[in-house]
Amino acid sequence: MRARKKSTRSVVDSTLLEAEEAHVADRPNADPYVRFAALTLDAMFFYLVYSASNGLATALSAHLANVPTTFLPHITTYVANHPIWISNHIFLLVNLGFFYLQTIFLVTHFGGSTAKILIGLRVVHLPSGRKLSLQEAMFREWFWRPLSLFTLGGAAATLFRKDRKAFHDLMTHSSVKRVHGAR
Repeated sequence: MRARKKSTRSVVDSTLLEAEEAHVADRPNADPYVRFAALTLDAMFFYLVYSASNGLATALSAHLANVPTTFLPHITTYVANHPIWISNHIFLLVNLGFFYLQTIFLVTHFGGSTAKILIGLRVVHLPSGRKLSLQEAMFREWFWRPLSLFTLGGAAATLFRKDRKAFHDLMTHSSVKRVHGAR
């Protein structure tokens, strides 16, 4: 009986997923100005995390410089002698983790960065309308997007192309769709 419920549930889940993918694929591509607003909002989110983790790293390094060396002397001596090195690595790990979360995890699982989700945009693979796979998201966000942003016509292509796709969208067969709001 349990296997039967599970199979019914998986059929319903797959049917809903197919319907969502078809719906998103039919939605219009996002306007370049809305995409730029999402990029700006994502930059502000990243700056907030960067600033907060920098303040925490500074406070941590000041605290680690005053660690008493009586408890576990080998470890605490090392920590007391290298407080800035340790806090800088923690700062780096926090920022890299947030960068991964923003660029890869959210795109593969929810279809966009925090700002894109809030604004009502989704990054989808075309023509299927499915969310990007891990490999597609990594290439799009970490390889093609920097090339697109730093080349003259890459990101600005959204202003002049009829389909409103940037260079990194073209290279990964993806599109940013407007899923909320008027058609």
